[in-house]
Amino acid sequence: MKAAKQQKDGSREMKIMTVNVSDRSVYQDALDAAAAQGVRFDQIGLDQIDNGGQGAQPKIKKYLPKRETIEALRARYATFQPDVIQIGPKRHVALAAYIAFRSLPVPMVLEVGNIGSLNVFSPIDHLLHFNKRFSRILAPSRALVNNWAAAPVVGRLIGPERLEFIHHSIALLPPLDPADRSRLRATYGFGPDDFVVGSVCKNRDIKNLGFVAELISDVGPKAVFALAGAGFDQPGGAKIQAAGGDRVRFLGPIPDARRIMSIFDAYVTPTKSPGESFGLAHGEAMQQGVPTLCMNIGGSAEMVEHGVSGAVLPAVREDWIHTLRRLNDNADLRRQMGEAAAIRIKTEFSPEAIGLNFIDFFQRLSFQTS
Repeated sequence: MKAAKQQKDGSREMKIMTVNVSDRSVYQDALDAAAAQGVRFDQIGLDQIDNGGQGAQPKIKKYLPKRETIEALRARYATFQPDVIQIGPKRHVALAAYIAFRSLPVPMVLEVGNIGSLNVFSPIDHLLHFNKRFSRILAPSRALVNNWAAAPVVGRLIGPERLEFIHHSIALLPPLDPADRSRLRATYGFGPDDFVVGSVCKNRDIKNLGFVAELISDVGPKAVFALAGAGFDQPGGAKIQAAGGDRVRFLGPIPDARRIMSIFDAYVTPTKSPGESFGLAHGEAMQQGVPTLCMNIGGSAEMVEHGVSGAVLPAVREDWIHTLRRLNDNADLRRQMGEAAAIRIKTEFSPEAIGLNFIDFFQRLSFQTS
């Protein structure tokens, strides 16, 4: 592979090509931060070339890219000459990139997003995730890497040496001042004495929200469970309501819900096994200075320092009640944990911090193959 260009300060100029559905990556804020440090990017969206094989057509055809798509990808490669190609998690995108670049002397990185999403009986996964032509399989959490590495068949097919994780970044927003927070809480019907336990998500069974609904009445007389997001008008929402009664409040879908998370006194992620692959909303709540509770599985557990910025707990009802009662009864503890949560996100999960992780990753990968 052609060595990267040497810059005036002696460092190597990195050139990274990304391929996704659109020209924006799920890691975009971190990649922008890496670009500010001198990394050059050529970001390709298949929807700029064609529809990426999507549309109303037989399933097999959506994975077959057009010849024009392959030729356009190869032309961009020839012009840009990247050191690394990073490919988004959609299978039709990865297949188009694989066909276009498989014979070229450049390391390819394939992103993945969901724990347990691989199928050893799928020929597509054997062409992609289990294919050693992809130098690295990039996950957003250590939990996802460990889950696959420990799986007897999947771990052997992937090869643990190809697994790598880089967390998603959390956009930093200014916190609300106390007066604005009080006004916003009142907008959603919460008083100054309410202890608001919140969660923001699309309601699915794996989110396990009924677990918290069932215990919220034991937390304190003013404890309520506030849920923002879609899907709560479905039967699953009725089950949560039945579990928590009038202690459960549905806030409905809220655009850019991270901006209202400071109304919560505690944030919860009680997801069932195997847990979250990352936990973006969880991190957004932390960034707003909200202490957080999560199960001791999955990517969310990597974000919290237990006893410092929140709590990482087993699926034991009494443990969750005890921790929520402590937060309910102690405003100083809530403040201390919330401040620690915000600091942790700023120092460990900001776009700048994750951008530096990417620079290190790209350098290691390109040096190994130069």
